[in-house]
Amino acid sequence: MELDVSFNLISNTRGLNGLNLRFLNMNNNEITEIEDEFESLTELMILLINRNFIANLEHLRKLQKLRVLDLGNNKISAFNEIENLQDLLFLSEIDLCHNPIQERK
Repeated sequence: MELDVSFNLISNTRGLNGLNLRFLNMNNNEITEIEDEFESLTELMILLINRNFIANLEHLRKLQKLRVLDLGNNKISAFNEIENLQDLLFLSEIDLCHNPIQERK
């Protein structure tokens, strides 16, 4: 199943619990936090969540089938947030461009 809710001024990721999604596009919204119920999206393979205000990646840890993750243009500034993705064995493409973490040495 695919869901595209891009360009909708969405401010949170609630309401996705129990959906059998493989593709989710949440680009260009006003999301500040990925909620804990996001962990229920265990079949998700592609997540596009570019151009939001996300700083914390903790609730992406359980998305074991995730292959593509677009987090460009968010508020990710800490390297320990990237560590939340280290067990995602199928993750082959990740975009972190235009996040504050780019400016860290």
